[in-house]
Amino acid sequence: MVETNLASVKMLQNPLSVRFSPKPRLFALIIGINYYDNVRSLRGAAADALSVKEYLENNLGVPSEQIRILLNKSASRAAIIDAFLSIRDDGRIEEGDPIFIYYAGHGSEIPSPEPEVGSRLQVLVPRDYCPTPEKYVGPIPDRTIGALIAGIAEKKGDNITIVFDCCHSASGTRGNNKDGLGSLAVRSVELEASVLDQDLDRDIWDFGRRSSSPSPDLLHGGLNSHVLIAACSASERATEADGRGSFSSAFLKLLRSISPDELRYRDILTHMDIIPHQNPQCEGANQKRYLFNSRVSTHTRTSFKVALQQGQFILEAGAIAGIAQDTEFTVHTTADSLFRNSLGTLVVEKLGPFSATLKLPPGASTFVLAQAAVALPTKMGQRFDLLLYVPDGDAFRLCREALQVLMDRDHNFESIHLVDNADDADFELVLENEKVVFLFRDQRVTQHGHTRLFEGVESTPEDLADVLKAAAYFYWKMNRTNINPIINSGVQVELYKLLPPKVRRFNEIGGGLVPIGPSLYDTAMEVVANENIPYGFKLTNNTAYDLYPNLFYFDLSDLSIVPYYETPTTANTYTLDVPLPKNGGVLTIGYGSGGAPAQTFYLRPGQVFDIGFLKIFLSTKPVDLSSIAQSSPFEKARSSGELSKTEEEAWGTMLIPVLQRLSDPESLQATQQTLRIQELKAETLALKREIDILHSIEARRQDEARRQEVAQHQEVQRYSEALLALKTELQQEKAERQRLETLLHDRRLQKSPELVHQEKQKLPGGWHMKKLRWW
Repeated sequence: MVETNLASVKMLQNPLSVRFSPKPRLFALIIGINYYDNVRSLRGAAADALSVKEYLENNLGVPSEQIRILLNKSASRAAIIDAFLSIRDDGRIEEGDPIFIYYAGHGSEIPSPEPEVGSRLQVLVPRDYCPTPEKYVGPIPDRTIGALIAGIAEKKGDNITIVFDCCHSASGTRGNNKDGLGSLAVRSVELEASVLDQDLDRDIWDFGRRSSSPSPDLLHGGLNSHVLIAACSASERATEADGRGSFSSAFLKLLRSISPDELRYRDILTHMDIIPHQNPQCEGANQKRYLFNSRVSTHTRTSFKVALQQGQFILEAGAIAGIAQDTEFTVHTTADSLFRNSLGTLVVEKLGPFSATLKLPPGASTFVLAQAAVALPTKMGQRFDLLLYVPDGDAFRLCREALQVLMDRDHNFESIHLVDNADDADFELVLENEKVVFLFRDQRVTQHGHTRLFEGVESTPEDLADVLKAAAYFYWKMNRTNINPIINSGVQVELYKLLPPKVRRFNEIGGGLVPIGPSLYDTAMEVVANENIPYGFKLTNNTAYDLYPNLFYFDLSDLSIVPYYETPTTANTYTLDVPLPKNGGVLTIGYGSGGAPAQTFYLRPGQVFDIGFLKIFLSTKPVDLSSIAQSSPFEKARSSGELSKTEEEAWGTMLIPVLQRLSDPESLQATQQTLRIQELKAETLALKREIDILHSIEARRQDEARRQEVAQHQEVQRYSEALLALKTELQQEKAERQRLETLLHDRRLQKSPELVHQEKQKLPGGWHMKKLRWW
């Protein structure tokens, strides 16, 4: 086969060039396979791979020696795995350098090697895939790819971009009129339903086992270490059109029109051309970063997209994002121009769960809305997020004056309300050792014995401002509640202690954590504060609606808000995979294929107990709630509703106490014993498997020994029979000789010596002696 060359690749006119100076640190692995040994060929995979290489070299200025490309014959299974390992071990790549991995070719889906797991594995198909037992070359399971990525991230950091232009739905090699794909070629094949060897790629697993990354199920797991961009959803098929991959063509067109310096991962699907019958997916914890860069957007103030639709200003955020009825916005051209002059001002006219209609406030000037515009909240409507009690007296006079100044000059403090009674407050301020200490008055917190923030703060306006602003924001997000009876009663939440097994099976690559024991959630979640004990969550959706969850932990010791799970989001252009499907769908977090890491809990020095709240947002549409996260104001290096009338636009929240305690000796001993029992069970199962294998080998050895013994016995018997026949013949000859000798003796007495000599010559002694020598 002749390799596709650059001359055959069609390029856009006047492509955008972006040059890094002096030399980009990006390293790339590009794989494109048209021709396979044992499955049908493709047309455009190699051309797509060459186009990606050309873009990196010509548009980004990446040196060719930093790009490894595997095309067709060179893309064997061994070569692909070796290329991943080479990235991991490449001394030129420093931690944090961008790594780009692109694959165009066939994908597929096969049964798990452990049928009791009941899952199927998604795989990449190398050029030399062969199902024949004598020449077997297997596909590359997603778990193996995930472990390879985990190994790279362990040594090179999490600035890794993975792009797969293939699919795993093997329901046919070409589309049909029913699915709208016509005769388009599909980048997927149906492989034989043979089960993979459980020990396949075990050397790769062993490295993944030493890695600290979570279980790397490629489509949904291990996404803290990389951003994954897939050509379509899990149930769809990636197509080729006009000799090129439909997704790759749209993706490269976007890269050549917008500089990576200006394109965040989360915006890729928004700006990419629509692909008929395909919904590309972009997943990963680092979607706020710019492409091929660990840099995030420089602005820290939350903004929302706004557009003019049928003569109305439509905001792409609603009640679930914390928008209130009277919220006021300034409008800007792009997210990075928030600190420049605004186009104008808009205010909420009609509020919905996921969007809002805006209008010009009375007396405001009209303005022309740009195609890509964002709205920045400036006044959040009439509400009190934080109720604060400050005692009377000279000791607190400066504190009260400083607080009043802040409330008068900064709208961020308008939602803080001073109350006259400490029992009505969320916080009470007291002085200890010349520092202001925040005491909880919120009964949701104090009923569990938690009384104060862990640290105090200096009583200066600047120091108070940081903590008060964070406290108001913390309570605003924590108190934003929407109890939807359908959603809240239909979603089951469970918390499990997780076990890292010593004996790793095929479906337990990477973190490989498994839940043990019963659920730890009843009315509250009680956990042991031990950084060596991981926990995971399980959500089960028993409603009739697909749900998109977001989970955040609200830390009541330092006012931080930490995301535990965030639903991938994009514009309305594409449809995302549903993380929590209706009618019994399950999402696991911290184990399985949920993608988010397991959680551990800890107590600060001097603490014996701590409390936080797990808040779960559940919506019938994907909503970007990443802006909810907040760093603690005590960190030294900190950076600056109602039920919808339509069931299609519904959302609800759950607020669950998480109680953290030091484990008492008996409890800790019981936990260790439970873990040891689980480990022993796993070790016993592994030993049983090894014993079964040894028994099988011994049985085969004994069968072979018995076969050889029978063959030897038959051979001995044959020679024994031959020897017996020879002995009989010798005896007969001996008897004949004796007869002749007797006859000769008798004749000697009667004949002359000459006759006697002639008789001796006739004796048969020479013949049978020759026969004896032959034997």
